Amino acid sequence: MRSIIAIAAIVAVAAAVTCPPCDQANCNAAPCTSLAPYYCAAGRSAGGCGASADSWNNTALCTSCCDTSACSSTRFTCGACSTSFCESAERCSILAPYMCTNGSSKWGCATTGSFWPNQHMCDSCCDVKTCEKKCQACTAAQCQSNPCSSADPFVCTAGPLKNGCSNVSTYFPEQSQCFSCCDATACPTQAPATTAAPQH
Repeated sequence: MRSIIAIAAIVAVAAAVTCPPCDQANCNAAPCTSLAPYYCAAGRSAGGCGASADSWNNTALCTSCCDTSACSSTRFTCGACSTSFCESAERCSILAPYMCTNGSSKWGCATTGSFWPNQHMCDSCCDVKTCEKKCQACTAAQCQSNPCSSADPFVCTAGPLKNGCSNVSTYFPEQSQCFSCCDATACPTQAPATTAAPQH
């Protein structure tokens, strides 16, 4: 009988220090690396990482743990930016187009798409290159208000750079401070104003 109790006690201790695979929520929250993959999910040591499940054998310090080894290395990918992010004055530039859109690093910019998915200060990201829109032909109304010359026919039509002019078609689509643009090349040339000759 005593041997059965002893075995049961050993099993109970083993169960206490067994950390099951982390669910997706803990995978997203855990800052653990492959060197210390065991994550304390609850208790006074919540947020800590250990090299083995035995790191959390004191239930007073950690009441729940899990193993991050099975977590996907890619928690999310940087997809297309929404209009609100594309038209934000804080939008990242084309030089570092991967923008963190949620988390403590929101509005942070990175040069590679794999950066933010591996940073636990960021919960989602987008690629500002998807904000680039080709400058379409200006509408009749835009032609009427066009401030640009034929030498610089590409006009920024919205954003902090509104009414800016360029001779390069890709310039405004790549500018974080220009939300839309148009091409005034096909706009009719306005005739210069004339002064009526005095009548005799």
